[in-house]
Amino acid sequence: MIDSRNVFPGPAYALRDVTFGYDSRFRPNTESVLKAVTGSIDSGKILGILGPNGSGKSTLLKLLARIFRPRSGSIELFGDPLSDLSQTEVARQVALVPQETMQIFPFTIAEMVLMGRFPHHRGWGWHWEDSDDSQIAQQAMDDLDVTHLGSRLVTDVSGGERQRAVIARALTQEPQILLLDEPTAFLDLHHQLDIARILRRLNRERGLTVVLVSHDLNLASQYCDRLMLLNHGQIVEVGSPLEVLRPDLLELVYGCQVLVDGHPQSGLPRVSLPM
Repeated sequence: MIDSRNVFPGPAYALRDVTFGYDSRFRPNTESVLKAVTGSIDSGKILGILGPNGSGKSTLLKLLARIFRPRSGSIELFGDPLSDLSQTEVARQVALVPQETMQIFPFTIAEMVLMGRFPHHRGWGWHWEDSDDSQIAQQAMDDLDVTHLGSRLVTDVSGGERQRAVIARALTQEPQILLLDEPTAFLDLHHQLDIARILRRLNRERGLTVVLVSHDLNLASQYCDRLMLLNHGQIVEVGSPLEVLRPDLLELVYGCQVLVDGHPQSGLPRVSLPM
């Protein structure tokens, strides 16, 4: 059942002429990573952001999370200017799962997941037993099937188990939007499908808006409602997998010949390289 509280009648994000570059005192004229990006991200859908290395995918995700701020242009989150919101206010609505989640402190899985409640409290002087935080964290662990790992150290579990735990921590924030930077990178095929199916289930059951960066065109094709194709910091195309994963567009962006046919089960585009 879809949780209607997570489905906003308008777009989750609206971007207008968003430009961003990494300023440097040694390179004051650094070229923009994103250039006048304009578009919207639908609420309650799964959007996959695709493109070659250096196209601005991860940078766009960090702008959506307000980790970075645009050099020019504007971003709205559920109709409110993102620039007017504090980082804590954004964290109550948006959870980010970064590409690298190395843990250097020996927290248990349960402790790490519980940290997702931090944006909903003031400072470190609060007690879990005085709120519903433990119950919310427990539900997230159940949803991601990591409850049995609760007492294990984060450093002592597999990559797939750690990734599910990190997503559980993000869900513990009770976000309306989940941002993920290459959530299936470095995982084997089984765990890639596991993460993709979990994200699809959360989207379908809760109306959770999901925005994910991926290099896996085929996985994105099968599990995303819409795709955004970037190249050199600009949007090349936005639309359904059928509209975006076209040979002409992919060859233009990736600079190599590709074959696109229909998946034998779903009929959605399947991309392969010629012999």
